[in-house]
Amino acid sequence: MQRQNVPSSLIADDVNNEIFALLGDKAFTLATGFAEIFTENETHDDWLRLGAGVICYVRDYSQRNVTLRIFDTNGGVREIWSTLVYVTVLSMPSSDCRLFEWIGMIHTNSVNGSCRLFHGFQTHA
Repeated sequence: MQRQNVPSSLIADDVNNEIFALLGDKAFTLATGFAEIFTENETHDDWLRLGAGVICYVRDYSQRNVTLRIFDTNGGVREIWSTLVYVTVLSMPSSDCRLFEWIGMIHTNSVNGSCRLFHGFQTHA
């Protein structure tokens, strides 16, 4: 069975192909779309926008893992955020977006290389 990336019809083919090239030969997108990423501020009472871009649900056969990755496509394609998904992810449809909820995850900040482990993390509208 030949594996293929699932492109987004909302972005140009060359951008899809740049993202697929960054993934490597043994990693494939299972879904591609758009997302914004937020974090809470230091006092835990407001949201801070970290960025936005193309989000990919990626199965990496060389690393034997599944990740969510966000790529900034302004001024070239670069990965700005990734999350290693190691527990079953539940997808919940919403009126204008898709929400993800899972029990645990590892968040890797591609900018400074820091890594945090979250348990009981939930994303809600």
